[in-house]
Amino acid sequence: MMQKGLIVIKWLFILAPYFGYSQDKLFGVYSPLMFGQEYYKNYEFKNGVFEYRYGASLGDDEYGKGHYFLKNDSLVLNYNLTELKVNGYHKFKRYKNSADSIEIKLNIYETYKNPLSRVNVLNMKSRYVVGVNDKGVAHLKFKKGIGVVKIDVTEVDYIGYSFFIDTKYNYEIDIFLRKLPNTVLIKNEIINYKIIEFKEDFLLLENKDKEIIKWKKQVKY
Repeated sequence: MMQKGLIVIKWLFILAPYFGYSQDKLFGVYSPLMFGQEYYKNYEFKNGVFEYRYGASLGDDEYGKGHYFLKNDSLVLNYNLTELKVNGYHKFKRYKNSADSIEIKLNIYETYKNPLSRVNVLNMKSRYVVGVNDKGVAHLKFKKGIGVVKIDVTEVDYIGYSFFIDTKYNYEIDIFLRKLPNTVLIKNEIINYKIIEFKEDFLLLENKDKEIIKWKKQVKY
């Protein structure tokens, strides 16, 4: 009987690294990419919360945040804490009169409502470019009744924004641009990984496609 008891205790000791993890067990930054690559792909774990970042020198291409759980032999990432950002948008007022042309006044801001002055306003069909003044204002003029016209607004440090106007009307338009990078946010997504091996300096995981992935813990200098 004593020998059987020892065998049971031995097996429980072997299985311990794979079952019954606490949330505080996983801590630090892990990455499936090799050190020195042009792109980064990091998962940072701390106090039951993780942050995911993927990108390069210009900033994050993808970002997500949420709670993580170590349950039985699985790592569960729940992207439930990602804060959504305001994308570019515009607000307009319109009016009409008997003139044979329409006038458009554009007031261009960043999303925090500060005027932007290094902006170009384009209409590719008419092949023209109009710059804004130092107060972020531009004036456009079109022949009345030529149909729907697309307006493109560009600034080197901001995400471009496009919209359409009906040339039956005059407009006063406020445009709000979002600063680069154009990060794709991940939210309301739950991803499960099967834990194959859990060591102090790496995780060996299996994804839903049965692929084995090694996440190496990053060393902070």
